[in-house]
Amino acid sequence: MTALMTLRRMAARIIPAVMLAAVIPLMGGCDASSEVVEPEVSSDIYHAGFTVTLQQPTSTRSTPEGDYDPGSGYENYIDLDAKDYRVFFFDKDDTFVGSFDKHNIVPISETETSKTYFIMGQLEPELVVDNTLSLKIMMLANWGGYPEPVKNETKLTEIAKDATNLIEFDPESDTVVDADHTIPMAGISNFKEKVPFNEKKYLNFGTIHMLRAYAKVEVINSENSVLNIENVRLSRVNTQAYALAQGVTKESDYKHDNYEGDYTLSPSIPSTTVKAENVHFTRTASGSYVIYVPEFANLASKDNPLHYNDQTQILVKFEESSVEIPIFFRKYVSGLAIGDHFDVMRNYWYKYTITKHFDQIEVEVDVVPYIRIDLKPGFGFDEILPGDHDKPNDW
Repeated sequence: MTALMTLRRMAARIIPAVMLAAVIPLMGGCDASSEVVEPEVSSDIYHAGFTVTLQQPTSTRSTPEGDYDPGSGYENYIDLDAKDYRVFFFDKDDTFVGSFDKHNIVPISETETSKTYFIMGQLEPELVVDNTLSLKIMMLANWGGYPEPVKNETKLTEIAKDATNLIEFDPESDTVVDADHTIPMAGISNFKEKVPFNEKKYLNFGTIHMLRAYAKVEVINSENSVLNIENVRLSRVNTQAYALAQGVTKESDYKHDNYEGDYTLSPSIPSTTVKAENVHFTRTASGSYVIYVPEFANLASKDNPLHYNDQTQILVKFEESSVEIPIFFRKYVSGLAIGDHFDVMRNYWYKYTITKHFDQIEVEVDVVPYIRIDLKPGFGFDEILPGDHDKPNDW
């Protein structure tokens, strides 16, 4: 394995998308200052492309109220080298109308903590009408296998019903994330109509917001605890998940820009799922215990929790103790479980801090939405054009 391949596999990567100042570098060792060669752009072809910068984030366990956690390391990993993603185009009626043609991935720059790619392709001529583009973009990532939509026939809603959207979750191995165990993601833009190309047959379509299909649950032992945690497990875990939530057909179905409202309003769980029991958390280098899991319904309906035997619970065992302490997915008030119950939802981080006293425990829970993984697709060779590349065209 080459050093470059090792870097690709080992680097923990986050995905904010940034429009860059160069398109295609010389193909040798490249960095942010590499000399670039401008591509040959045919005047008869409309090109499409977007840039993805994969950066190693600075993780944090302290999240102010209302902030979104960006996720860390492989929580944000997309295997671009293996092309484990798809980009689909849909029209106003949510009918599949195409994807990239002659699609390529070109490395642009590389540093110790990031790698940048330019994903480039051609637009099929029939997608362009009167020098404008009207469509909706869907991006899927880390699915392993993907739907094969039929042009001018497949509806967007059929993607969620496709067999490839059903993810099998192995509770023995998929509870951690790394290059071989990634989190399925999906994102859909809103429909945008008659977005004009400029004289260079270029347009910037804006931003696609990607959501992870799993939740992250973390248990932290407070410094004030009198005992150390020996192990942590979840009483129940669903063994199937939907990579793309059912009923989501546009960005505004899950992007509300509201801390209380994001993302989807209820869990999207396959009816065929089997529940695994007693699934263990993994102890991290910092000493906390973490697990990544599919969504789980603890509520029969709003404000109507299931019986506790049907819910999933966090079971914590301390050293020098033979008793497992149940921690519930509910609001804790003054350290006690007396608040509302809640479901385990995709793209959320449930962070429990436990303080073990000699005669009782206190629990604090933070429910933190992950920040969306933003992909900003600039349609065309943005870097050979003047102006603000992060600003979408007016429409």
